[in-house]
Amino acid sequence: MRLTQLILATGLLFNWLTYAVLASLTDGWTLDSPQAQIQSPYNLPHSARYTLDTKTDTYHLWVFNTDKPMGKNNPTEPRTELSFAHYTSGRHEFDADFLVPTNTSRVTIMQVFGGQNEGNAKHATALQLRIYDGSLKRYDEETLLTNVYDKWFHLNVIHDAGTHEIQIFIDGKLALITKDFGGGDWHFKCGVYAQKNPSPEMEVYCRNVRIYRQ
Repeated sequence: MRLTQLILATGLLFNWLTYAVLASLTDGWTLDSPQAQIQSPYNLPHSARYTLDTKTDTYHLWVFNTDKPMGKNNPTEPRTELSFAHYTSGRHEFDADFLVPTNTSRVTIMQVFGGQNEGNAKHATALQLRIYDGSLKRYDEETLLTNVYDKWFHLNVIHDAGTHEIQIFIDGKLALITKDFGGGDWHFKCGVYAQKNPSPEMEVYCRNVRIYRQ
């Protein structure tokens, strides 16, 4: 199901204090201009699972649970994601608005990709933010936000490559501080990446996506 242009054009309704908090999260940071790469089912053109409305700076990404993976010999689940430039040091921040349509479930909508293999503990990612039945969770563990469907929320994720700390802010408020799983090479991703037993169709709108560094 597609949302109307009216919903897409509707802005986040913040009071002046919320705007000030959001601005403070990027004050003193340098805006990066990384070229986003699209990852989508290998047997389809990107345009079959992805659009960009340049007037509203809104990406629409979707995938079906029956879709192919992003590579012919790739064993992962179906996805349509934006993948940004890699980093190995410093502090980096992901900043964007998200809208998740109803019935999209069991799907990752944002990742800090990169991890470290230690014995049987193999971590490809430092962070995944997933949707489960209308709740936003870190992996399938802590619930960060409930009742997310069909309304915009603002997400900031700050990753310190030196201390391995990750801070997650929702609508300007600190929701969780956690750690990555080691490693030395990371990058941000957003979109839809199916998890176990996903909904038949998964879609997300991402608006005003910005990457910062310090």
